[in-house]
Amino acid sequence: MRISPFYATLVLLGTSLLFFTCRRDDWDGDLFTSVDHSLAESEFSSLGNLVDYEARTNPDILGKTAETDGFYCPAAGITVTPDGNNATLLIDFGSGTNCLDGRLRTGSITAEFTGKWKDPGSRVQITPSGYTVSDVTGNVTYAVSFNYSILMNGRNADNQLNWTNTITDGLLIATTGERIVWEGTRTTTWIEGEGDLDLGNNVYSVTGTASGIARTGRPFTAETTSPLRVELDCPNVTAGTVEIVPQDLLSRSIDYGTGSCDRIAVLTVGTYSQEINLP
Repeated sequence: MRISPFYATLVLLGTSLLFFTCRRDDWDGDLFTSVDHSLAESEFSSLGNLVDYEARTNPDILGKTAETDGFYCPAAGITVTPDGNNATLLIDFGSGTNCLDGRLRTGSITAEFTGKWKDPGSRVQITPSGYTVSDVTGNVTYAVSFNYSILMNGRNADNQLNWTNTITDGLLIATTGERIVWEGTRTTTWIEGEGDLDLGNNVYSVTGTASGIARTGRPFTAETTSPLRVELDCPNVTAGTVEIVPQDLLSRSIDYGTGSCDRIAVLTVGTYSQEINLP
């Protein structure tokens, strides 16, 4: 069986980490499930927040047809087509657009809004077309397909806007051929920066459950055990914890840290723990 260069690189990474870390009986050697879930988690959070950001930076989204450049992905073409209280938002990344989270995107996504966005009960359906996204190194690109819907819940007891993201049939296929299957139901709460168009001030809290199949073919489930901190201008989750249960292996936790925008997370399996690099 031919092993792809990307798969081999991750195997070497895992081997080198084991060489420099004292081995514990609880360690099963599985890095892939945690890395793959983290990539999917970050990308689908970014997609939902990207659509929200482009919608609210366009004051005419429910008023008239408009064509502009993007804000989150500055070179993307933005077309808004209203229809009464509804609207369609097309984000065209073309052959390659660098976005403010540090990832390169191509293709396009269409977001169909039903009801005025941010009114309780309004909905968004996001559909990709030839959509791809790179990892933060730019070395691996993923073709991404999904069924993605968002339901606006309104404001919670703390007067914070929150919405429910439902992703089914999520599939990320790397240029090297590996496949990540993912789906989840997540509640996103806007905890900082409402009304502020400065990307660096927009922060969200994300909770929920997910399941998928890692590139190795191993199924897994995942549950947020401490709310995830998602910053609009950072490619990865910056804080919070997730418990992941790969099939036939011990459960493990991923701790994303205390708020720094970096690629580092801590993976813990029983009494064993090590740092991992997020993709």
